[in-house]
Amino acid sequence: MTDSAIDTQRENQRNLRKLILSIQASFGKLSLLIAICDNPLYRDEIVQIYEKELTEKGVRCYRVKMDRIQPSLRESLETLVEQESELGKLTVVTILGTSDLLDLRLTEKKSPLERFLFSVQWTREALRAFQFPVVVWVTESIAAKLANQAPDFWSWRGGVFEFFKPIDPRTRSHDIVIPELPQAVASEPLADVAELQQQIDELKQLEPNSPLLGSLYHTLGQTYFERVQRGLSNTPETDVKLAISSLQEAAQQYERANRKSSSAFSLAWMGYIQKLIGDWNRAEENLQRALHLYKEVEDRAGMATSWGVLGDIERNRGNWDDAERLYRQCLQVEEELGDRAGMASSWGVLGDIERNRGNWDEAERLYRQSLQLREELGDRAGMASSWGVLGNIERNRGNWDEAERLFRQCLQVEEELGDRAGMASSWGVLGNIERSRGNWDDAERLYRQSLQLREELGDRAGMASSWASLGDIERDRGNWDEAERLFRQSLKLREELGDRAGMATSWGVLGDIERDRGNWDEAERLYRQSLKLREELGDRAGMASSIGSLGEVELERGNLNVAEQYLKDAEQRFQTLGNLSGIAEVNYRLMQLEAKRNNPTLAQTHYETARHLFNQLGAKQDLEKIEREWKNWED
Repeated sequence: MTDSAIDTQRENQRNLRKLILSIQASFGKLSLLIAICDNPLYRDEIVQIYEKELTEKGVRCYRVKMDRIQPSLRESLETLVEQESELGKLTVVTILGTSDLLDLRLTEKKSPLERFLFSVQWTREALRAFQFPVVVWVTESIAAKLANQAPDFWSWRGGVFEFFKPIDPRTRSHDIVIPELPQAVASEPLADVAELQQQIDELKQLEPNSPLLGSLYHTLGQTYFERVQRGLSNTPETDVKLAISSLQEAAQQYERANRKSSSAFSLAWMGYIQKLIGDWNRAEENLQRALHLYKEVEDRAGMATSWGVLGDIERNRGNWDDAERLYRQCLQVEEELGDRAGMASSWGVLGDIERNRGNWDEAERLYRQSLQLREELGDRAGMASSWGVLGNIERNRGNWDEAERLFRQCLQVEEELGDRAGMASSWGVLGNIERSRGNWDDAERLYRQSLQLREELGDRAGMASSWASLGDIERDRGNWDEAERLFRQSLKLREELGDRAGMATSWGVLGDIERDRGNWDEAERLYRQSLKLREELGDRAGMASSIGSLGEVELERGNLNVAEQYLKDAEQRFQTLGNLSGIAEVNYRLMQLEAKRNNPTLAQTHYETARHLFNQLGAKQDLEKIEREWKNWED
């Protein structure tokens, strides 16, 4: 046994002794004792230990399990009193079942967990009739909700006793929920950050070593982040920083309490947020720390989650090999745990990696493997997602009609499910298809339809994307001023959100606009600004793109030798990444460069390379463009 495991065991024994002493000091009067444990097997073990010891001393020990549909602490105790008329003075009641309460509304106005929290908050006075100690067993997350949503009840607590023991994955039962990283937008009401902060301040004064401080800080961090995600924040950049700092404090509180699994979860949350805002280096650092802790406590589900998000970071950087390695590690654990939904997701991501490599057939095979499993699971939202990525493959192949069919199939399911965020995304992609067809008016209509829904949802990241898409339409039309206005609108929102990867992309496109206008100096400045940020992010694919753009500027200026150096550098980087699209684009520019040098042999070599790759990628428009340009040059 490790030193940390020995320390945890000792802390559990101390808390058990305190709990037993608190029960013995409370006979003949109401005392609400909160016991926290996320491991149901260990919880049952603790209950058996204190009941055995107390029973030997003549104490009557009763267990009451909460009703899973209509949970009420008062009614549960009343039922016990009616059934057991002679409870006696030496009585203790253990309340179980709160961990089984679903926080899911379905067709009801309140979820079972919400009903429980409401009942304990507003029936506190009615509990005075029960003159005996009551041990209420809750999970850590429910304890935090009690403190936040039932403060009157919480203030009556006679003590908080926390017990920790990692769940052995080999004995993990189906009713134990494996923690997952957050979705971008949650549907449940948000907590009040001011109230949470007040509870933290009060708790630090009363119980500076309280085990709940970590939970409250974690909830505070989540709340700040979700406020930004839902468009409810007036200071999004500040709130993102507060989310990260709160989660960092949560991780530190958990670490001091030797709560490795909880500390890992807060670190993973922090890394997830940093990944979303493009702070990939810090995200990677925190996720690696989380992964190390998950390995120590043998939490394989947590390890899989960490590998998956680390894989996403490498995908964003364009490091396909590293991304694939991480996702295959994630997939292996999901297969061992029988997590079929996770397996479907991982196969989809592996398909996305092959799509980025230009391996359309292998990508399609993996996507269809993911789709088949989602169909078996009845996961209609997942099925819609799979149809969407299959549509993207057909879009990359230039098969607009098949791409549209798949996306409309995806859109239909999203409409049936009421997935408005998904609908907004699908309308945006349908707009991309119309733009590829050259139907700019139809594309604009679909982009604006997507933008309107994103504005209604408060999806600020989606709004930034929609404005950029509208800017692309104006670039296609040659309306540089309007294109610039839209891209700067998108850039401003990305700056507010702290989306550094999005900022780098926006600066790059603004550089393209200045290049189209013939403003070479301004274009170069913007490209270098984009390149610098991409270097900080470790975005290798983005760096190669920025270097290629600098080569294009020098090509336009007529500095052919300098342009060649940039373009060759970009080509080598794209080759290292296996980025066929980037290699094709660079060879197209090198064809133009050798044509300006009047060097037909090298020009034809680059033409053949670019033509072959565009054909392999199914990039019909690029293929038509290069063939038309080559023919004109030959003539």
